[in-house]
Amino acid sequence: MTPPPRLTLGTPPAPPRPPPWWTLLGARAGELVAVGWGVFCLLRVGAVPDHHPLKILALVVGVVITLVVVVTVHEAGHVVAAWLCGGTLLSVRVGPFVVRRHPCGLRVALSVWRGPHAGAALCVRLGRAWSRRAFALVLLGGPAANLVFGLVMVGVATQMVRGSTPGFVAGTLAMASLLIGVLNVVPWSSIPIADGQRLLELARSTPTADQTLALYELTGIAAAGVRPSRWPAEAVARASQLGVTSPAGPAGHLLRAYHREDLGDLVGAAEDLLMVIAVGPSPELRFTACCLAAHMLARDPARAAEARAWFEAAGPGGSDPASHDLTRAVVLAAEGESAAAAEIAFRLARDLDRVWLSPVVSEDTHELLQRLASLRS
Repeated sequence: MTPPPRLTLGTPPAPPRPPPWWTLLGARAGELVAVGWGVFCLLRVGAVPDHHPLKILALVVGVVITLVVVVTVHEAGHVVAAWLCGGTLLSVRVGPFVVRRHPCGLRVALSVWRGPHAGAALCVRLGRAWSRRAFALVLLGGPAANLVFGLVMVGVATQMVRGSTPGFVAGTLAMASLLIGVLNVVPWSSIPIADGQRLLELARSTPTADQTLALYELTGIAAAGVRPSRWPAEAVARASQLGVTSPAGPAGHLLRAYHREDLGDLVGAAEDLLMVIAVGPSPELRFTACCLAAHMLARDPARAAEARAWFEAAGPGGSDPASHDLTRAVVLAAEGESAAAAEIAFRLARDLDRVWLSPVVSEDTHELLQRLASLRS
């Protein structure tokens, strides 16, 4: 293998410090207790006098449960709209749960708790781009689901006995769902990812909307198993056209780094990675950027120590164990630990359908796993 040109990646960022295991255990136990206790309190709230601590606690926990319900309805609306427009669900996150599509199908897992208001759905057209009209319909699906659900809950609440617990719950859900639906279609310029803001950008055909469509196009192409060197160069350019400081800039430059790396332009890929790291991206993007840097450096066995440093900087990779294990195998191979690298690659290839975070495993990933597994002999 020809050694790559001298890359200038510098010192990797400090690896993230995971929280102690007992805090994660406590958080999970606390969530389960809170939900169970909240349901019990909501069923009993009508029999408790006003200003009683139990009633106050029930209202607080009830707000959390209400937000989780209306966010679930909102994300389900996006998913259904995408399905009707020919899209495929890649992942959806609501509360502490995330549903991801693997080669073997959809699987549910626990995720980092980001609050009851946090939710996100990623739907793409495999191997092709969204049209502007279809993407607008997908954006409208979430608010529309909230509005329909809210009106249904209004009808349910009017049929309940006034002051009863079921009526109170239905009324609360109706108010929250209608509020979330209306707020999401308002073009909040301070919230770039709000549905209303994205719809406004689409209507104006702004560069931001063009960048967003390019990102979804490349994500759909990558999810279909197309290797980065075969991604459309025009879409790659659009995804990074607004610079790394734009809302979608880090993701666009990271995709361009993958494209350049697979084409052999390691210097250009390194420039993109350094820009992504410099802006302090999300933990997921940071993990991916560090893994790609380790892959690039591991091409030259003389730089195995630098590859190891970038791999350690990526962190544990809890949300993407397959990429973490693949990068570890590549670094071990560069360090001369052929047997250990081959064992990891063999195990990963065996379990790939259950752990890979994409419906289709790309050609370049299969090639890399086969090369690493061949070190076993």
